[in-house]
Amino acid sequence: MAAPIPPTLTAPALLLAAALLSLVYSAAAPRPAPPKLAFQQRTAMSEHARSMLDECRRHAYLVHDVRWAAACSQQGADEEADCMLPDAEAGRLNAALDRAESLCFADAGGGR
Repeated sequence: MAAPIPPTLTAPALLLAAALLSLVYSAAAPRPAPPKLAFQQRTAMSEHARSMLDECRRHAYLVHDVRWAAACSQQGADEEADCMLPDAEAGRLNAALDRAESLCFADAGGGR
């Protein structure tokens, strides 16, 4: 009769076998495609929706430029020079522009 396998060898062997089976199974199993990121989900947009989106974004940038100029003039910046606003103020104005652009996309049908 064969000698029994010591328990100290059985546990590592079982763990190794389980790890190898898991590895083989995961390599052979079909994987679903990763989800598309927002910038990858661009879909066809009707000509009318594209026109609405472009017009809305032009208005959003115009309002952003006016707000930026107003903030610069409140700081006493020269109107001829490019004005650098403090990070907090620039962040607030840029966040407002981002919200306006999001509304433009929503109004145009969410990019569809």
